[in-house]
Amino acid sequence: APIDFPLMGLLVLWAAKTCVLQRQIKLKVLPVDAAFLLLFLAHLFSAVSARDLSLFSLELARLTKMGLLIMMVRHYVRTRNNAKFVVVLLLLTIVLQGVLAASQTIIGTSFGFRFLGEREELWVVSEEQLVIARAGGTLGHANALGSYLEILVPIALAVFLVSKRRRLRWLAAE
Repeated sequence: APIDFPLMGLLVLWAAKTCVLQRQIKLKVLPVDAAFLLLFLAHLFSAVSARDLSLFSLELARLTKMGLLIMMVRHYVRTRNNAKFVVVLLLLTIVLQGVLAASQTIIGTSFGFRFLGEREELWVVSEEQLVIARAGGTLGHANALGSYLEILVPIALAVFLVSKRRRLRWLAAE
């Protein structure tokens, strides 16, 4: 997924800075860490009932990426401007994914961004007169796009309602 590239870049920068400056990594345990650990442990129970271990390993990889993202945000976001930068990036990605998904649905096909995670074909269900195409943006499966939008829509709504800056409100409304 596209989020993998900046996430890995931030992880490499953090590791390089830590190694060059020979500092110890100091992490405080916050409530978000405890919540993530509980989420991770809850998913471990599904390993017992998993029919296909490759699907389970993909779920663990997704959770690991989520944990790395939490770590990176906690490490790099120190000021209000840092937090604003992260929120603006999230809003830009939700606009981009939304426009791409709407375009995929309207056109009924993918755009060839397979290297960014787009599926080769859309999920299409057709019965007689009814044809439904489920877009996935660059997140692959339509359910992954839905989960992503489900997470970011409340953030966008909160920014829209609270922000005093017009450009940020406009971006959140998009």
